[in-house]
Amino acid sequence: MKIIYLISFIFLTISCGQNKLDERSLVRKNISKDSLIVILNTQYDNDVVLGFNDLFGNRYDINRGITKVPRGVFITDIHWKHQLSFFVPDSIKRIEFKKDSEGYFFIETQNPNLDYLLNVDLVIRKAIDPIKSEQDSFDRIFKFSNIKNDDEFKKRNLYHDNLYNKKVAFLNEYTQLHKLDSMVINVWRRALIYEKLSSKLNFSQYNKLSPDVIKAFAAEVNNEDIKDADLLIPHFQSYLSFHRLLISYLKYKSDFNTLPNLMSISVKHFEGKIRDWLMFDLLQKTDDRNYGFKVSQQEKTQMTNTFLSICKTDEFKDYIKERIILNNTNLKIDELVNINNEVIPLNKVIKGKISFVDFWASWCAPCRAEMPASKKMRLAFSKKGINFIYISIDENPSAWKKAIRQIGLGEDENYLLPKGNESELAKKFKIESIPRYMIIGKDGKVINADALRPSDPKLKEIFDELLKEK
Repeated sequence: MKIIYLISFIFLTISCGQNKLDERSLVRKNISKDSLIVILNTQYDNDVVLGFNDLFGNRYDINRGITKVPRGVFITDIHWKHQLSFFVPDSIKRIEFKKDSEGYFFIETQNPNLDYLLNVDLVIRKAIDPIKSEQDSFDRIFKFSNIKNDDEFKKRNLYHDNLYNKKVAFLNEYTQLHKLDSMVINVWRRALIYEKLSSKLNFSQYNKLSPDVIKAFAAEVNNEDIKDADLLIPHFQSYLSFHRLLISYLKYKSDFNTLPNLMSISVKHFEGKIRDWLMFDLLQKTDDRNYGFKVSQQEKTQMTNTFLSICKTDEFKDYIKERIILNNTNLKIDELVNINNEVIPLNKVIKGKISFVDFWASWCAPCRAEMPASKKMRLAFSKKGINFIYISIDENPSAWKKAIRQIGLGEDENYLLPKGNESELAKKFKIESIPRYMIIGKDGKVINADALRPSDPKLKEIFDELLKEK
């Protein structure tokens, strides 16, 4: 009866008064047959939380209206309270997201039985593992962060086992009650397995454990049933990365968490597309400062050569080759690269307008903190004649493109300096730290080499004065 009441609550508390989108617009959008149509009529409370990730680690937001989503991906709600995933079988062409009275997103179709299938993770979250507060979410991450001995480690693992067993028991009862499709439910069974294993493996203090406990643990988490097709299942990539870290510890001990050693483990202990993804994942981290890895240029070159010689997955190889090409692009002093890897002169970027130039990078937290204010300022002044230009000094073009999508910046005004601070343009404008803002006149001459940040209210006054002088 608990399940029946819960399902009734979820699917009968649909928010009212939402306008339906014109179905004919789907035809006008020329939607691909290989895409899932996702409709969202609900406004977000704060930042965008619904989206999906591709194999390369790029996240794409699902905005209000109609969004085309590739087949095979999981749509995720990353709000701290929800942390939900939604999987839609290929047989379904169209879904609509709505919100219940507690603010949870759920999928609604014209078929109630189908709704039970598509909202599996939501039902499990509410019934077994609800997150009560933001502090509760934080506490879960650090619940066992300071393990001191074998007994505490075993207690930690028992906690994750018990939680997994409760979820599986609930899923079995829920599946039987609603006679759900076994193939889809098996996907969720695998997701629960990887959630448990990745939670157990999210640990690096192996030096505090005895050799026997580590050996037994390694045998327990070694899931030999992994498949290439699992790469997009929730928690699977985390499981692979953490498992690789454990294997590396067993081999290298104190030097286990270095990129060259992790690359060696990826090659020797994994195979197929999973091996290729693990190598690709490490190459992405060599240029992403968010991870804090220190790797020399020689080590980076060796890792890249290893990847290109061993990887059999063309989509990963092509992605890395693009990064190499961009990094080797020789630009003249006033040239940039756009998102399509085309070299563009700065005077064409300025377009004969007063331009507000934002030098930033994906790894720069202060830069990204200014972006909401910058987007509001652009919305207010772009139609009045102010041109907004975003120039990234990222060393990793994929990290740059990923950040553009995450932040929601338009691609047309975004450019890259592939060699960062060492580029000729950065040297010309003396870009030594970021964020850095400049105002350039219609004639290309610098009006203000160290302009105010977008969040400063006085910037609006400066723009108003410049527009009066036009």
